[in-house]
This record gives sequence, C-alpha cells and structure tokens, in this order.
Amino acid sequence: MKSIHNNKKDVGEVSISRRLSRWCNQQQHRLADMLNRSTAHWTGFQKKLALALFCLTMGANSGIVLYQSLSGKATPKPLRPDAISTVHLPADTLSARAADKQRRLLKAKIDSLYRADSGRAQLERLRRSHPGLWDSLQIFLVE
Repeated sequence: MKSIHNNKKDVGEVSISRRLSRWCNQQQHRLADMLNRSTAHWTGFQKKLALALFCLTMGANSGIVLYQSLSGKATPKPLRPDAISTVHLPADTLSARAADKQRRLLKAKIDSLYRADSGRAQLERLRRSHPGLWDSLQIFLVE
C-alpha cells in the first residue's frame, strides 16, 4: 500500500496548512521562550502559586458561564444585521491619463521581460501559477 508521505512535492511548493502550522509553532515557541525568561527567577513555590491562581480564575470563569447557561440567566445579545460593518471603497481617484500612463509602463515592463530568456521564464511561471491574474492583466493592458 502506498503511503501518502511518499508523494514528494517541489521544494518551493509548500501547502497553506503546512505554512500555517509552522507559523503557529513559531508563535508558540516565542510565547514559551518569553514566559521562560520572565519566570526564570521565580521559585518553585511561586510557580505553583501562579498556576493555582490561574486554574482558580479560569475555573471560576467557566463555572459562571456554565451556571448562567443552565439557569437561563445569561443575557443573550441579539444579532443585528444592520450593525455588521460593510466595506466602503473610495471612488476611483485615478485620472484617465494617469491610468493610461501606468498601463503603458506596465506594458513596457512586460515587453522588456519578453526580450530575455529569464524574463520569459518568469512570465511563463506567472502564467502557469496564476492564470486568473494573467487574464486580468491582459484585459487591463488591452483597455
């Protein structure tokens, strides 16, 4: 039976879940290192006392939430759809002349990339990896 770990990916290709996992691990290590540095001078008794206080605080908070949810004394907050913020984009402030200038500069840059072998390879990688972006770029240049 073939293992899923035998499927090798390119060295440059890393899945989003792997990158997210790596980032979470880095953040956890940073937090652990910071906590180790800040509590390095504490005695064993002080560390146990801090742990007991933390557990009592979180336990009391959980107990209060459990009591309120079971007794019906929790104050439900109704969902107000009108309170959900919407994204307002500013009006397009770019003049037609400035947009045309940017379009010409971008077209000149792409043309200069076509002249060199390495540039053509970069454009081909862009076209293969982001076909939607490439299509949008072509539409932008035609306008």
